[in-house]
Amino acid sequence: MMKTKNRIFFYLGLVFFYFLIFLSPSKIIYFSAYFVSTFFFYLFCKNIRVSLLYSLVLSLFSEIGLAGSLFIMEPKELNMGSGWWVSPMTILIILLLPLSIRKKNENIKQPDYFVIIFYTISAFSLLIFPYTNSLLGFLTLTEVILVYYILRSQMNNNNLKNIIFIIISMLFFQSILGSFQINLKKTVGSISESMSVDRPYGITTAEEENLFRISGTFGHPNLFAAFLLVSIPFINTLTKAKSFIKIILYFLSFIILFFTFTRVAWLIGIIYLFIYFFALRNINIKLACYRIFILMFIILLFIISPYLQARITSFSPAFDEFGSMGVRFKLFSESMNLINQYPLLGVGINRSLEIYASFPVTNLFENVPKSGFYRIHNTALEIGTEMGLLGLLSLIRFMIFVLWSFLKDKNNLKKKAAVVSLLGLIAISMFNPFFHSSIFRYFFLLSAIILI
Repeated sequence: MMKTKNRIFFYLGLVFFYFLIFLSPSKIIYFSAYFVSTFFFYLFCKNIRVSLLYSLVLSLFSEIGLAGSLFIMEPKELNMGSGWWVSPMTILIILLLPLSIRKKNENIKQPDYFVIIFYTISAFSLLIFPYTNSLLGFLTLTEVILVYYILRSQMNNNNLKNIIFIIISMLFFQSILGSFQINLKKTVGSISESMSVDRPYGITTAEEENLFRISGTFGHPNLFAAFLLVSIPFINTLTKAKSFIKIILYFLSFIILFFTFTRVAWLIGIIYLFIYFFALRNINIKLACYRIFILMFIILLFIISPYLQARITSFSPAFDEFGSMGVRFKLFSESMNLINQYPLLGVGINRSLEIYASFPVTNLFENVPKSGFYRIHNTALEIGTEMGLLGLLSLIRFMIFVLWSFLKDKNNLKKKAAVVSLLGLIAISMFNPFFHSSIFRYFFLLSAIILI
């Protein structure tokens, strides 16, 4: 067991890490933050493998990398960006992988085999479609699978508490950063904000250009919203925290979630609120906490009401032919057309946009420019289009077994939070293209937590 007096080093590692990535003047300093945190984590646990594991979890929430310009996807006129880059996660995988191979893991479960099948199908797809874009997509997917392998190998009930605290600390950091963005109505200018490179003034809603959408350190508000939905349920695992502290954390997080102006995330967030409210009823809690909860809810409604009205007003235009939902429906049609043509192995990783932009079956690109923004806005369809039904079904089977395994330990509070997070992530992924984004890693992070 770790000595309690050493725990201060764990907290210091997180504090120095967040200060460094926020104030970093260069990517070199930004990358060094992960090794500064590793140093403090080592002072805490005296175990280099576990220290690197904690830093790896931190790196899962980063979208900053090096040498991305060397891996630009083709054709360049589609502006799909970099297909791969060297990230802090890349370096930590290289450092941790040898330590994970040496460590015997006797806890292999049935879902793990479906991850292997999923990855094998992606490799076979690359052999059939040996294109540069597919190779870059395969490299990115390889990193994700290696992260899952490392997490399954290294995570256990002894370090799970600290890993969840890292997730909550990232939620707090992102919420504070989001608060600054709300106030400034643009990115703060920190190197940790991936959006500040291409869009320093951020983006607004598609139907109402006066509504600025916050994005945290992520490249798009929808990605930020997905992160929030993943991390918010873990607040309830702070069993030693006073109830009013947890309520304040929920309050801050839901305000930040609102200002992403992601309507699907709002709906899922409302479901989270009901879950938390009933969780309060099922435990012995002071009446004052209920009053605080209700008061915070009223304050929340007061703060968001002017913006809520504007966003609700734009709900109907979203379903116009070229509104945000109308465009999604056209992308769904493009996806289904390609799945019908290439049902087993798809068209190859990272090639769907390239193909339907060249041979569309809808009139989508008659009114919008061809760009990387118009990927298939449904993660399941995105995978099915690029890896075929074999790839999609293997991943679905994996998720089913993960959720099924939870039933064997359904009273575990941490695993309950992970299941809620995973279900929320699956729900929002039905309207967003996460297959080639940093968010895709979270499916495997949450699964690894549930499978402990």
